[in-house]
Amino acid sequence: NPRSAVRNFSQSLLNMVYFSPVQLNQARKFFQDPEMRNKVNAELEELGILFSEAKELEESIGKNPGNYTSVRYNEGTGKLEHVPVTKIEAALNVTSKVAAKSGWMHAKVENVNRKLTYRIGYSEMYRNLTNAEFDNMIKKDYLEKHGKPPRDGWKNVIESARSKYAKDYAINMTVALHFDYSKFSKSKVMREGAGAMVLQFQHYGFKFFERNMELTRKAKNDILEGEGLTGTNAWRVYRMGLVYFAAPIMAAALT
Repeated sequence: NPRSAVRNFSQSLLNMVYFSPVQLNQARKFFQDPEMRNKVNAELEELGILFSEAKELEESIGKNPGNYTSVRYNEGTGKLEHVPVTKIEAALNVTSKVAAKSGWMHAKVENVNRKLTYRIGYSEMYRNLTNAEFDNMIKKDYLEKHGKPPRDGWKNVIESARSKYAKDYAINMTVALHFDYSKFSKSKVMREGAGAMVLQFQHYGFKFFERNMELTRKAKNDILEGEGLTGTNAWRVYRMGLVYFAAPIMAAALT
């Protein structure tokens, strides 16, 4: 459904919520360097956080392995058992196959969103660690571990460490900002049976509501702890309200 793809594309606005406009502009300038851009693009293809196929989308709407039986965990016996597929699950398998074929739109949009967040996170941490204090910390750790300086000098050692920290932070931000579509991230009522059939395309709405409540709770806690109305999480709430109030207006004007 093209509408679902457009809706998911709006998730990229979460970058504006979690990162300030200044940070977004710094990331844009950071990747004007072709060498750094090619390096990070190559990393992205190997990390496994992109939708290379629509397999995860099949699982997200409840498809079970096999056409006639489904593997379930029996809490009483502590074993996995093959259970006959119900009529609802059989119907769900059919809709799952159709959705998986048309899922390329969703997958493409998700890849755009995730690549953008990864790049912003990578540039933010990399720039923050480009300083003498970080360099000295890496040198100290290396000497404690190896007992002597590297033969080829410090440049490659420091650069490798800085890239690793930036990569780890970028992965964490991508996972944090973009919703998990696997069955394990769903509430129990949405995983199987009638709930999986009726609510199969509602996962995004639930996760988005969950994200709003998380931001609100963190902002409230910061305010009550004395950070006032200008703390980091408070500003995220303001930006959340602004960008997602503006997004529907812009979409309505364009369409």
